[in-house]
Amino acid sequence: MTEMQMKCFLTLAEELNFTKASKTLCISQSTLSAHISALEKNIGAPLFQRSNKKVTLSAEGCIIYPVFKRAHEMIENATKEAQALHEGTSNILRIAFIDGMISDDLLNSLELIEIFKKEHPSIMIQISSANENQLLQQLESGQVDVIFSFEQGMSVKNNLTGKMMLENPLCILAEKGRYTEKRPFNKDALEKETLIVIAKETGPSEIEYVRQMFDEFDVSPQKIMYVNSMEAKIFCIATGYGVGIADYLTRLESKDRFELFPMQNLFSRYGFLRKKKTNNASVDVFFDFLNTYDQPMNVLKEIQS
Repeated sequence: MTEMQMKCFLTLAEELNFTKASKTLCISQSTLSAHISALEKNIGAPLFQRSNKKVTLSAEGCIIYPVFKRAHEMIENATKEAQALHEGTSNILRIAFIDGMISDDLLNSLELIEIFKKEHPSIMIQISSANENQLLQQLESGQVDVIFSFEQGMSVKNNLTGKMMLENPLCILAEKGRYTEKRPFNKDALEKETLIVIAKETGPSEIEYVRQMFDEFDVSPQKIMYVNSMEAKIFCIATGYGVGIADYLTRLESKDRFELFPMQNLFSRYGFLRKKKTNNASVDVFFDFLNTYDQPMNVLKEIQS
C-alpha cells in the first residue's frame, strides 16, 4: 500500500464520484481506478460498490475509512512537524525525564515548566520518560529536544551542554523496620548489606555514586546486586533483598514501606541537558528562560509531603 493509494481511497470515499475525486487529486480517472484496484487487491476485499448511477463504500470500506483517515492525518501532522524542525520554526519542545525519578503528575505540575508555559504559550511541551542511557541516546538521535538528567550525562556525551538546576542529597534506601534501635543503621551494618545497584547499561550515574560512597565512607558492602531498572531496584529493596542508593527525587511506590538514611557530603546534581547545536528554535527559547530563572526548583517539598 502506498500513500497515494491511501489518498485516492480517502478522496473517493468523501466524493463518492470518480470524476470529482480525480479532479481533486489532479489525476486521470483511469489512474484513480488503477490505484483503487491495486489497493483492493492488496487488502483482498472490495472497498467500493460501483454502479452506473453511484459509488458507495462497501462494508469493508466503511471499516477501512476511519482508520485510514486517522493515519493520513497523523502522517500529515508528523510531516509538518518534521519540516518545521528542519527549518527551525518548530513550536514543539520535547522534554524527557528519567524513568522513575518523579511521578507523571509531578512532572506536569513542576513550577518551572508551568512558568515557562505561561510566558511562552505558543510553545507546546511534550513530556516523556526513559532510563538514563535511553535519554542520552534519544537526545543524541533527535527523538527529544531536552532531557532532565544527571550532570554526568554531559561528560558521557561531549556534544551536550546544560543548566544544572538542583543539588539533591543522597541517601540509603531501606525497607521500613529493617533497622531499629537494637539494629541501628551504621557503617558496620552497611558493610554487611547487599547493595542493589542499577546497572551501568541503564544508569551510568549510579555507578559513580556507589564509587563516591565507597571513597567517602570507606565502606564496601559484601555483595552488589545489579538490576536493570528503577522499578526492579525498588522491588528488591521492598522485598528485603538489600538496600540501595536513592535521593529525594526518586519516586517511591508505597512510600510508607521505606526509610531514607542521609549520607552527608554526597549529592546528586540534576539539570536540563541539550545538544550544543540544534535546529529547534524552541530549545534556545527554553534555555534562555532557564538562564534567567535562578530560583531553585520547588520539587523536594512536594515529594516529601
